[in-house]
Amino acid sequence: MPHQKIDLLTLSIILLFIPSIANAQIDQEKLDNLRGKYPWGSIYVTYSSIINLSSILKDDKRTPRLEQQYSTTAMSTLNQFLQGFRNRPSNENISFIEIDLNRIEAGYKRANDVGGEITSIAWSKENVVNIADICDRQLIVLVNLKRTLSLMSNDSISIQLAYDNLNLLKSDLLLSDEAYFLAASEFQLLMVKKDYNDIANLDIKIRSDIAAFLKDYDNKYMQLKDFKLSNDNIKNKNANLFLQNMAGLEKNLYPNRRTTSLGDTVNF
Repeated sequence: MPHQKIDLLTLSIILLFIPSIANAQIDQEKLDNLRGKYPWGSIYVTYSSIINLSSILKDDKRTPRLEQQYSTTAMSTLNQFLQGFRNRPSNENISFIEIDLNRIEAGYKRANDVGGEITSIAWSKENVVNIADICDRQLIVLVNLKRTLSLMSNDSISIQLAYDNLNLLKSDLLLSDEAYFLAASEFQLLMVKKDYNDIANLDIKIRSDIAAFLKDYDNKYMQLKDFKLSNDNIKNKNANLFLQNMAGLEKNLYPNRRTTSLGDTVNF
């Protein structure tokens, strides 16, 4: 049977199309890893996570570093979706996003949705997997924030460990400035609770670093007009939104786990 000739135009289209197919492949290893973490099949991204993501993705200073770790297309897609709900009435805000890892689909519900239907989001399967990866990682960060806040609030953590945790939170690209402010505020209050001996027994370098942190905290946060200078109302409006839904974060990650203490070790 004679071979059919392919004209140059057809060949060019084929050559252009082949790379696009290759680039559109789902990262199966990433998907399998997520399915292993969420055996019930879905990731639920609740309100506090959505606030955190919205703040991160519109922060131009973070973008170049985030793009080194996560899909640029997925970040842009998620940001565009979230920013579409800015400045809407509170009853029209997103209540949660569900990412179905079995169907590789995503959907959402708004606060005023009274029925059981979830509105589908027109994301490609590649974007669904990559967005799920971003959401998974920032959920873990917020769980760590929740635990650190609880330990500091209950004065059940050493100054050294609290300060180490604070620095880890500060350096994490998936924790917004508003969320970090919660931890910074709680650490400042923790230092007020500690007696002289607790501080005097610290290594001199740690004492120096903490003194520098507290000075920077006063200069950077307490002078901002949105913050009130009382211990009863030290957190700003955006930061307080995180507290409303922190209790659901561990349940989102491990809904079948019985949580006995926020200080318990969880292996992710």
